[in-house]
Amino acid sequence: MHKLSNLKHLLRDMGSVLIAFSGGADSSFLARVAYDTLDDGAMAVIASGSIFPGEETEKAQSMATGIGIQCKTVPFDMLREPFFRTNSENRCYYCKKQLYTKLLTIASDEGFSWVADGTHAGDHINSRPGYRALQALGISTPLRAVNITKTEIAGISKSLNLSTWNKPSGACLATRIPCGTPLNSERLSRVERCETWIKKRGFTQVRVRDHFPEARIELDPAEFKMALSPQVREDIINVVKSEGFEKIMLDLEGYKSKEK
Repeated sequence: MHKLSNLKHLLRDMGSVLIAFSGGADSSFLARVAYDTLDDGAMAVIASGSIFPGEETEKAQSMATGIGIQCKTVPFDMLREPFFRTNSENRCYYCKKQLYTKLLTIASDEGFSWVADGTHAGDHINSRPGYRALQALGISTPLRAVNITKTEIAGISKSLNLSTWNKPSGACLATRIPCGTPLNSERLSRVERCETWIKKRGFTQVRVRDHFPEARIELDPAEFKMALSPQVREDIINVVKSEGFEKIMLDLEGYKSKEK
């Protein structure tokens, strides 16, 4: 547990910290340790907008309440930005820069010394344009700084009774749309509705990639058998086609964490 001690020591040195909070495994772990270490010197901020699944925003708010950390939800709608709507290769860099600039302003207004992100030692930062935005803005990544990995986050989170210890990774809805295809609320909403319904059938990791009029579904390979059972398969077809898709593909490679 020496890395946990190192993390607490680092957070004490930081003095106060505002955490970009998604309610996922990494930010929940960081928020819990920050709250345990700094009490009112820690705050979680949740960004809410059309690019984020509404269900996940609600879960994040509930998670913050459970941890006990003070929390604020702020509107953040990137679809208002013409450049973002073009869905270029630089989409994630631009989005992260806008978001964390906003968080820096909130931190300054609220009297927090640092803005922190849940990036950990195992994240492939070289393939994540968004991470370059964090570096450019001077955002702290405490988990990475003390070399805590995803496996260690899961283990320590479990010992702390955090329900997120094994929560699947998430990403904003824009990652479901191929770069170069313009983004709009209709595209994002239909993807969200499809994914929400599929998850309610018991699937743990779901991505519905919008190659309209084709939908390409990625699932955990261990759950292929459930997806292909006659009733569930028929239900998935009906739901996805009701959103206007004409062709539905199941990616045999399964879910791949390639979102940036």
